[in-house]
Amino acid sequence: MLRTAFSRTKGAAIVGCLALGLLASCKQKGKEFTVKGELKGMPITIRKAYLVTSGLDGKPILILDSAIIKEGKFQLQGPKDEDLFRVMLGDPNGGPWMGVVNDAKEVTLSMDANKGGDYTVKGSPASDRFRTVLESLQEIMFQIHALKSDSTDPAGPVKADVITRQLYDTLAGVIRTDPSPVVASFALNFYAIGADHDAAEQSEINTSSYSVDTLNALAQGLQQRFPKDAIVSGQMAAVGKASGIPHVGSIAPELTLPDTAGKTFTLSSLRGKFVLVDFWASWCPPCRAENPNVVKAYNQFKNKNFAIVGVSLDQEKGPWLKAIHDDHLDWTQISDLQFWQSKAVDAYQFTGIPYNVLLDPQGHILAIGLRGDDLEAKLREVLP
Repeated sequence: MLRTAFSRTKGAAIVGCLALGLLASCKQKGKEFTVKGELKGMPITIRKAYLVTSGLDGKPILILDSAIIKEGKFQLQGPKDEDLFRVMLGDPNGGPWMGVVNDAKEVTLSMDANKGGDYTVKGSPASDRFRTVLESLQEIMFQIHALKSDSTDPAGPVKADVITRQLYDTLAGVIRTDPSPVVASFALNFYAIGADHDAAEQSEINTSSYSVDTLNALAQGLQQRFPKDAIVSGQMAAVGKASGIPHVGSIAPELTLPDTAGKTFTLSSLRGKFVLVDFWASWCPPCRAENPNVVKAYNQFKNKNFAIVGVSLDQEKGPWLKAIHDDHLDWTQISDLQFWQSKAVDAYQFTGIPYNVLLDPQGHILAIGLRGDDLEAKLREVLP
């Protein structure tokens, strides 16, 4: 699954999941579609336009063509094979951009910086639908962010969750009905971010109503509609990987790592208990700040069939042991001292710490990412 910011010029929060990394240039063969651009009100620093691949097909991001902007106009050329591209303005790695699908031989894109960076499309039905979908997602994301940021509205988180479900419903509708495999694949790629709790939380689109089963059903339906499309096939592979990310309801992956004495410890040895698997490191300030909350929860519930296993991403044993002592972490601690190359990262596929999962006595994941008061509240809810 590909994840990164997908915004235009409005400073949006993360609203999509197309990778944008270090760009490489590419000399094309057989340029067979043309993009014409018309710009108004752009800063004088925006002097060039670039045609850039989106990465939706899982391949490296490439600059396919570039052109000098003269009197607000430019022209770019790209390949025939249908795909999603970005027309980047000024900087191929960021800044204002417009999405284009090459379902037509010639596409005209118009952007007016004086109107908030919105753009219009002529000549490409798929590009215009992509623009509509993107703007709809951005608007929903703005609403979610506003509700979650409003400390004066105690019902904000509940309202945000309702709108988050609306976002996933919007994506599902596009996946099921859009006639372009490219636009539908973009929606599926975005939908799949929900399979990764950590990424969805960072994007502010995490919801307990998200269903991996629905993701798989949408992917299968898309493949049935476009059985021979290469981009859809690539998305099927990405969804398969995303579906394997541990989620609420799934069995927690096994962990077998050395404890502080160097003895092998296996997570499944705690079956029959509620277990918090807590991923942290001595070098991680947010983890150290969260440790008092974990200590409080442990002391409060340790006699109620509850255990904690700390899993560290430390590289050196000394700092790890010192942090355990200083923070009063009086429960089992394990680590292979391999930093982000730890087997734990590969097994649980998280992208940031602190991170945790709460397991029931059968090893099913009950909750993910419990921080602060949420940890105590969840334990009160589930413990007998």
